[in-house]
Amino acid sequence: MRKQYHFRNSSQGLLVWDIDNLIRLAADLKAVEVPLSTISELNELYWYDSQDDEPTCRSIADHM
Repeated sequence: MRKQYHFRNSSQGLLVWDIDNLIRLAADLKAVEVPLSTISELNELYWYDSQDDEPTCRSIADHM
């Protein structure tokens, strides 16, 4: 698999995460279930390439 990164603009400038490193660091962490309603970022709109209504992350999660 090719190397993967996550990029995000912030008030601190461009933030970049090395996904392989995150997976390695999280390998020993235990999973914790949390209700979707407690994740405020699900209401943020990220990218969407359509002329239709722009969905939020929450509307996509609700659809799934």
